[in-house]
Amino acid sequence: MTEQTQTQKTDMAPPLLAPWCQAHFDTQQSNLNGLSGGAFSAVRQEAFKKFLELGFPQAHLLEDWKYTSLKEMARTDFSMSSEIEVSSELKKIFKDFTDFDAYHNFCFLNGSFVSELNTEQEIPAGITLCTIREALHSEDKELKKRFEDSIGKVAVTDANALVALNTGLLQDGIYLHVPKDTKLPKPVRILFAASGSKMATVSFPRVLVVMEPGASASVVQEFCSLGTEVTFSNVVSEFIVSDNAKFENTIIQEEGSDRYHFNHVAVQQGATSYFKNATFSFGGKIVRNEIAPTLNGSGSDTHMFGLSVLNGDQHVDNFTVLDHAVPSCESNEQYKGIYDDKSKGVFSGTIIVREDAQKTNAIQSNQGLLLSDTASLSTKPQLKIWADDVKCTHGATVGQIDKDALFYLQSRGIKKREAMGLLIRAFAGDITREVSQEGLRSYLEDAITEKLSQ
Repeated sequence: MTEQTQTQKTDMAPPLLAPWCQAHFDTQQSNLNGLSGGAFSAVRQEAFKKFLELGFPQAHLLEDWKYTSLKEMARTDFSMSSEIEVSSELKKIFKDFTDFDAYHNFCFLNGSFVSELNTEQEIPAGITLCTIREALHSEDKELKKRFEDSIGKVAVTDANALVALNTGLLQDGIYLHVPKDTKLPKPVRILFAASGSKMATVSFPRVLVVMEPGASASVVQEFCSLGTEVTFSNVVSEFIVSDNAKFENTIIQEEGSDRYHFNHVAVQQGATSYFKNATFSFGGKIVRNEIAPTLNGSGSDTHMFGLSVLNGDQHVDNFTVLDHAVPSCESNEQYKGIYDDKSKGVFSGTIIVREDAQKTNAIQSNQGLLLSDTASLSTKPQLKIWADDVKCTHGATVGQIDKDALFYLQSRGIKKREAMGLLIRAFAGDITREVSQEGLRSYLEDAITEKLSQ
């Protein structure tokens, strides 16, 4: 679906490119520290070649990008900064995370690992948890081969220009490999900070997770911004969730109002596997969250949740494609948004049920709450079904605060502002309660309250 759209329409116009892309690729290739002839270097080169063919997505050419324009971003001259300045603000954000010691904590600044903030990680035997740079340079041939055999296999670059750009310019990130029937007791928390204090800055981090059969783990990806200049974070995550494995991923995007953010999550699921993804977006000039799980094993279970809380002229585009490729799988997808001022939300969710995917049970819902007359939400839920023995539902609602509910609370002596807050938090609660970790759930509830107070 997405591939056909992009391939057919980009033939009609020249690709939208920016000079900085080629310049940064040339620099990256010359600084690969002995890896220029390796397997991943070839993957980089092929991916960047594909990006040059496709160019940045153009709203007037691609239906999938109809409501989100990257023209202004493409005109910005971004630099890739390798300098790491560990400011007191970065230290505070890194350490102030909820239940800090209950996580394996990693920090990246503008795509580069901040070793100064790294603490000793007590990793259970057999589990690999390291930076991507470490995996690429590892003297452990088995580890390095496992990594190279997995990277780029789920997040394909043929039809997605920004995934191709990330692969071509990949800097660093996290590699997690959990062997068969093994559980990682602590969640992994990764802070990706974007700083543009002196110039517009771009970064290309990556997360690769491989869950062997029966494995279990969870990851939290947190995105924040420092400084005052424009930043562009182009992030790609690849998750391989094998038979009977369980994996949960939480994304918290808290970058500033002048920041661009693209986040693509690609997932392959095996039989009777369990995958949950929750994405929380609290701002950004242009934010695009993509998630594309493929259910390749019978009995697999997928849960996708999202919440956007926006004000000003912030823009968040949630784009999902959930592919039921085999029989007897279930999926539950629920996205909500709270929009104030001139903010704009976009939701495009597609559920694909292949011809052989009988006994599919799929639910999709999108709801938007508009707090002002100038806020808006464009929503497009879709079902593409080629099987006949299925249970699939989808729906979308957009509206304002329920006046009857507001009147009821006010009639019980609750002031209007407090009553509105109660109703809004209850609306958001359907998403926050899906976060399994209690401390993280409270952290998100506080973040929502703080955002609403603005």
